[in-house]
Amino acid sequence: MVVGKERRRAYRISVPELRVRVAGYEYDFKAWDLSILGIGFMYGANPFRLAQILRLDLLEHSGIIVSGVDAIVSRMGAGVVGCAFLRLQASQQSAVEALVLRMQAEHIAQTGA
Repeated sequence: MVVGKERRRAYRISVPELRVRVAGYEYDFKAWDLSILGIGFMYGANPFRLAQILRLDLLEHSGIIVSGVDAIVSRMGAGVVGCAFLRLQASQQSAVEALVLRMQAEHIAQTGA
């Protein structure tokens, strides 16, 4: 993995209904995109830095979809922080894969593309 350089290695899907809870922060962040390898989310003025290790929960309106995911900040720019997932447990990997597939299906159903 390269920190600080754009290296897209997996298909990403836009996930406007997804939120990201970062341990140690008081509120949830709006997700930008998701792949099986990582997530991007809006960060505003929050002080994230490259190579910072975060613990994330991925949430929808119904609650937590995936919890306790370790990730490293791999890119920052234009108000979006990109994180690569680290050491996913098998259950976390399965949940992320299912979430990506469901989001892709919903996108296709809405747009026909």
